[in-house]
Amino acid sequence: MKILSLFDNISNFAKDIIFPRRCIYCERTIKNFKKLSVCPSCESIKAFPKVVRDDRFLFTEVFGVLKYDGAVRNAMIKFKFKSVKYYGYTFAQRMYMFADSFPYLKTGIMCCVPISGSRGRAYNQTEVIATHLAEMLGKECISDLLYKARDIKPLSTMNRKQREFCIRGAFGVNPAYDISGKDVVVVDDILTSGTTANECARVLLAAGAKRVYIACACYD
Repeated sequence: MKILSLFDNISNFAKDIIFPRRCIYCERTIKNFKKLSVCPSCESIKAFPKVVRDDRFLFTEVFGVLKYDGAVRNAMIKFKFKSVKYYGYTFAQRMYMFADSFPYLKTGIMCCVPISGSRGRAYNQTEVIATHLAEMLGKECISDLLYKARDIKPLSTMNRKQREFCIRGAFGVNPAYDISGKDVVVVDDILTSGTTANECARVLLAAGAKRVYIACACYD
């Protein structure tokens, strides 16, 4: 274990020299050779999660940790679309900080929102966040619990009604896993209209889940 930790530290050191990271809050360059992309000046910044419980949705609760604006927004865009993968650890760590406030993070089955294979991304950003978060919690992320049943157009340019129509039937539940009577936590990147989260909840509840919770790194 100590040897692995040593190699990890050496790897982080090398990455910081060649590809210096930037703070998720202020975009300053970081050279502390740690995984967390938060500079010393921003370590005291507190997050104020947004929590939504609404009878219009099928999920029991959704929360987002960081406001999606400014430097945080820029970091998420780089993480999602420009393959700046290291931000995933910091998004997960910010979520982990609220594990006591949202106990289902510890007890529920954890999965992530699948993305379309046609998007051409180097990785599924929700899986990266969920995997890091699960490791911090000492549990497993079942990254293939949900799968994309069909490709859909990007939802960002659509209104709520258009999103609901487009996303219907876009996801499926892997029958290899028994989720009957169990709570499921779906990790996503950004909470916007709740349309994607609601469709994930719909198929998971239809597959037997007791309750579905949605955990997001950011909220709009």
